[in-house]
Amino acid sequence: MTTVLLRFLHPYLLMQLGITYSLQQALEGLGINKTQFEPWRDGSGSIVGSMLNVDATLALPLLAVLTFSLVWFALVMMALRALWGRRAVGLGLLLLLTPGLLSMAGVWPEVQWLPRTYVIGSGYVGSPWGMLLLQISAMTTGWALTVLMTCRLRLDDRFRHGYDQFWYALAISAGLFFVVDLNANGQRDDLRQSAATSRAASTYLLDQVRRLDEACQLGAIKLQLACEWARSSQWQLDGYAHYGEKLYWQLGPEQEWRFYTPSDRVHDDETVDALRQELHQYNLHECPVTDLGGGVTQSSRISRICQIPPAEFCTSFPSRKLAGADPVEAGARTVAIANECIVPTLFRLKTEQASLAASVDDNARARHLRTMFFLFVSLVAGGKVANASVRMTEAIRKARAASPIAADASRENSKFSRAVASLMSVFRGAWTSLVRRLTRR
Repeated sequence: MTTVLLRFLHPYLLMQLGITYSLQQALEGLGINKTQFEPWRDGSGSIVGSMLNVDATLALPLLAVLTFSLVWFALVMMALRALWGRRAVGLGLLLLLTPGLLSMAGVWPEVQWLPRTYVIGSGYVGSPWGMLLLQISAMTTGWALTVLMTCRLRLDDRFRHGYDQFWYALAISAGLFFVVDLNANGQRDDLRQSAATSRAASTYLLDQVRRLDEACQLGAIKLQLACEWARSSQWQLDGYAHYGEKLYWQLGPEQEWRFYTPSDRVHDDETVDALRQELHQYNLHECPVTDLGGGVTQSSRISRICQIPPAEFCTSFPSRKLAGADPVEAGARTVAIANECIVPTLFRLKTEQASLAASVDDNARARHLRTMFFLFVSLVAGGKVANASVRMTEAIRKARAASPIAADASRENSKFSRAVASLMSVFRGAWTSLVRRLTRR
């Protein structure tokens, strides 16, 4: 018998868990019920880390969902009885029992009520089926509450007309959310594009630094500061070349001089400018500029070493101008190393991505607020459906009372009621037989 009961309750438990997970993702995104972690200890009892404890996190939301389910069931049954009588309650119970009966018969479909992954933080709103159950629950709750209010307080068309005005005004807000989503998508795309540019620019500069380091090791270039920088800065540029949209704005360079000064040294503007001057000399050595007279110069031909950096890598320039060098020319002529324009651009991209990431994070949290708003709209929509149900019921009753063949209609209704009663009797017999067979197994 226990196995039969578990098979009957199986779809309902999965539905409750699907609702709980979707609700918890919204609470997680809003920071109301954050995910709990528990310490991870080694054999000696020392804490060596922490691990996610989803069960403890879901305990309170699951209790709230189960409590709400009992209240929801009572409200819906009371509303059905108040609007259409006892037989409507019977049909409602039959509809609610259908998933359990189909599960016992082995024909209930396997639906992915639970999300495939649990995401910590903002932006994820749970599984589609879980959100569907949340919206259905909110809509039927609004329907039941409005029906009970109408029947108990004897609300008439004045209430329903006022409700319609509120509903139509609320529906217009969907346009606002459409605009908000477009803006959020645009900012997210801008962040991804900016991160892609910072990775590509870092990779481009890293290749040039490696060529400089190779020339220094072969003895072709004898510039002490430039060679030391080429040897020590590669790990930093390699990190920038691999940081995505979630890391570069946090771990990128805080200032331009961070590119030129190792982390274990104190910042010195004179040393930085001396290094930049040596890099400028390296450019002139590898890619000399020919003076044609009259203020006209000619750059070196494009080769494996001398290249014109892509325009999107040279959108900013140093805050301090280097003597004898024009940073604008670094992005317009062939150079061996384009640090004068790429380094300021990487710093600017870091600042840009920090601002965009803050906006994207705010939009991710706002997505959960919109989810709560949609649930509220579902609740109000349920009230709108309830008003239509009440109007339809009143119209049917008035038509029956005013019809000259009301007696015949009453007799037909009586026949229909007896047919429904017979159908329910057959269903109860089939249900008892099914339970007995499954119990014998």
